Amino acid sequence: MAWRIVKQPDGLYARFADPVDHFTHYNMTLAEALRYCQDEIGLAEGMRKVQRADDEPSRWADCLETIEIVHGMEERLKTERLIRGV
Repeated sequence: MAWRIVKQPDGLYARFADPVDHFTHYNMTLAEALRYCQDEIGLAEGMRKVQRADDEPSRWADCLETIEIVHGMEERLKTERLIRGV
């Protein structure tokens, strides 16, 4: 199952899963994101996944765009409110 770590605008981390085209985890601290990745794919590859999230801030917008395309604008807005706590 393909997935990626994404850095949220508030600096926390989220996991976006391609099979469901949605976030499955969010509001993770750096330590929580690394621990999750380590448990799933090992420490070295997990660190690379988190580093890519830090290096590619556009991932957040890309994931929200995917949610909008697949699930609709209402789901995108609901997701943004939920994750950002708005």
